[in-house]
Amino acid sequence: MSFDFNFQDNDIIKLLDRFYKYVIIPDNIDECWIWVGVKNKFNYGQLKFYGTFEYAHRISYWLFKDFCKGNLFSSPEIKIRHDCNNPSCVNPSHLRKGTHKENMEDRAKRTKFCKNGHEYTLENTKINSAGYKVCRICIKSTSDFHNGLKPRLSDLKGMFK
Repeated sequence: MSFDFNFQDNDIIKLLDRFYKYVIIPDNIDECWIWVGVKNKFNYGQLKFYGTFEYAHRISYWLFKDFCKGNLFSSPEIKIRHDCNNPSCVNPSHLRKGTHKENMEDRAKRTKFCKNGHEYTLENTKINSAGYKVCRICIKSTSDFHNGLKPRLSDLKGMFK
């Protein structure tokens, strides 16, 4: 999809007005600006833009960092990453451009626990070929289960928080 980005000042003012209706900006502007409008199931804010829903953090980046230049919305390969790890945040000082790979690397660095609640440590963490953290405890438990062995109580510790 391609957009005509020959905005008039009035168009940008209207977009800013709509954007600010759905943002809570704290007294300390360095904190997260929370999107309170429509959100998807992953808690990312969304705002209708040229007839389609766009991520609110991408709109924020485009308005305040790209200064309404560039064709960010028709370039899905460009990711806007959150330094704060808060998907509802639209504070432009918390956002930066990057690639999908960089976004996934950031995510892996921030992830402290596996989906079963085991803390990632040097001893129990493996990085798979895609660059994701994998829990060795979970791998062993799954392998043991498929080989007919019962999981040890110590392997289950932390799974039921």
